[in-house]
Order: sequence, then C-alpha cells, then structure tokens
Amino acid sequence: MFSIFIKMTLRLAIGLLALIIYMNLLGRMQLSPQSAVDQIGNYILGGILGGIIYNLDLEFYKFFMAIIIWTSLMLLVNFITQKNLRAKRAIKGHPTLLMESNKFLTDEFKKNKVNLDDIMSRLHQKGIHSISEVDTIWLEPNGQLTTIMKYDDNTGWVLIEDGQINYLDLFRLNKSKEWLEAEVQKKGYESISEIFYGEYLNKELILYKY
Repeated sequence: MFSIFIKMTLRLAIGLLALIIYMNLLGRMQLSPQSAVDQIGNYILGGILGGIIYNLDLEFYKFFMAIIIWTSLMLLVNFITQKNLRAKRAIKGHPTLLMESNKFLTDEFKKNKVNLDDIMSRLHQKGIHSISEVDTIWLEPNGQLTTIMKYDDNTGWVLIEDGQINYLDLFRLNKSKEWLEAEVQKKGYESISEIFYGEYLNKELILYKY
C-alpha cells in the first residue's frame, strides 16, 4: 500500500513538472485555447498525463516519449502559424462573418452548422437583448462571438500582425494593400515587415514596431 502511495505521488509530481514545462514552452495562451487545435492539444496532453498517473504499470520512458513527441508537434504547429499568416488561418481557422449591416448571412450559418438559437443565447450572455442593436457578428475560431453594435465607431481593426498583412480585416474595411503600404510609409516606416502590430481605429492607423 505504501509503495503504491509513493508511486502515485512520484507520478503526480512528474505530471505537474511536465505540465509546467509544456505551458512554458508553448506559452500561457494554452491555458485559454484560442482555436480548436489548441483545445485538442490540451485534451491530448490531459490524456497523456492521465495515463502516467492512473496506469501504474506504464513505464516512465514511454510517458516521456509521448510528452516529447506531442510537445514537439505542438511547437512545430505554433512556429508555422506564427511565421505564416496563411498557415495560421488554415490550421487554426479564421473568423466567419454571420451578420453584416444587420443582415444575416444564412449560407454561413449552414456552412458552420450554427443555428439561430445558439447565436441569440450567446448574444443574451453578452447583454445584447435585441438583434436590431447589432450591426455585425463574427464567429471566432474558438467558438466565441465578436459583435459590433450599430453606430459604434470604437472598433479596432487589426491590419498588421507580426509583420504580415491581415487581409481579412483589410477586406472588411474595403481597403487595399497599396493603401496600407502608403499609410505605413506616411508614419515613417519603409516596410510593413517592420511593424509588429497595426490597428485601424477611428480612421487612424496605429502602429507598434518590433
């Protein structure tokens, strides 16, 4: 009995250490997943940790191999999505427009298997009690809703992420790549690649360099 207690304690300690290392390597954003890929990554990690904790016959080396392989795969995915915006959209998904100018885009509801009851329930949770108050609704990759209310001019549009153009928001603003490049140059920068983050707010482009 005492030996089982020692084994369980040791495995719990190793599991905790592995979790801390995993979170430090992949970043704290893993604690609040932003996409289905992040969520799946956490589920599988939980399965691996559960295996070593509850299966006392499982050899330690198999556990370490599983942790190393899975962490390496998640690091590779994160590296690719950080370096390439298109890959990020393909792997982690991108926001889907469900309403524009107070008009439902019903085809997008069907594509994303979303029903109106779900949308209304989430709007109520956000304190929105009438659809007539809303101008635009996006379904985010993590399943959350982003809304823009009518006559709301305080919405920021992310046009540059990590030195790359966010064409999705650029398209929403009905702006071109040439326009963005010209605006960046007006701010004293030679190239968009110099910009870590660029936001368009209240008809002004706000830039943050590396």
